[in-house]
Amino acid sequence: MRQRLTPDQRRADILKHATALFRAKGFADTEMEDIRLACGMSRGGLYHHFANKPAILAAVVQQETEALASVLQDAAGNPMVALVQAGSQHLGAEAGI
Repeated sequence: MRQRLTPDQRRADILKHATALFRAKGFADTEMEDIRLACGMSRGGLYHHFANKPAILAAVVQQETEALASVLQDAAGNPMVALVQAGSQHLGAEAGI
């Protein structure tokens, strides 16, 4: 049975699944139906949160940009080092590789 989430939790869940699908299949080959099925929700539920796939992509990009800005803002030393470490971790490598 599907767990009831708050609107913010549901939005985060949609973005998490959409990000994984975009990475695995690419934006062009990912359909709203793929995202809906991954989230286990109705079409109406998905469209309640996002009007279309470009709107989901825009939210994913905004989320990633905000995360990167936070890393750079919190950088104690050289922001370039923080950027490389964050990029390495984001790509699945160990920090700094």
